[in-house]
Amino acid sequence: MRNKLTFVADEIYAEMKKDILNHKFEREEQITGDYIARRFNVCRPFATEVLENLVETGLLSYSYKVHTVSEADFRFMSRIKMTFYNLSYAVQKLEEKDVPVCFDCLKQELTKIKLAAHEQNLEAFIAGIQNFYGCMIEHTEMPSLENNIKYLIDTLIFFGKRKRRYIFQSYRLWCDRLFK
Repeated sequence: MRNKLTFVADEIYAEMKKDILNHKFEREEQITGDYIARRFNVCRPFATEVLENLVETGLLSYSYKVHTVSEADFRFMSRIKMTFYNLSYAVQKLEEKDVPVCFDCLKQELTKIKLAAHEQNLEAFIAGIQNFYGCMIEHTEMPSLENNIKYLIDTLIFFGKRKRRYIFQSYRLWCDRLFK
């Protein structure tokens, strides 16, 4: 059962998302917890949860500045994130199998991916993801991941030149969730 805090935060999130995508805020405009608390007459925990949800979905940056202002950008971020969430599920399945050899391979590829993301090197980033997925597919026995990798790589290549920062932000969000 969902608690009241989450339910209220979800309603406020939906309203804020609508406002952001309807251009009621400018790109890079900062949204504060105080603004949300005052506007929706809620306490700080509600406002903070809303801000965190907006960051998680790519609408705000980590500093709570408007990051995505178009529906197309939002859909793009959502697609990339869903692919990374599917990968998180595969990692959980792998943990259940307890395959130590694969974890060494995954850690090595994650290090390469993190370095490529830090350097914003899209080619190295894509190669690392391909290798990471290859290891996951081999050891999880989840061939459906092959569709994910094809979609992810095609999307990264297609959007990589003009949406590079979204790609790397999605990756950082995925890592934050996966390695809490």
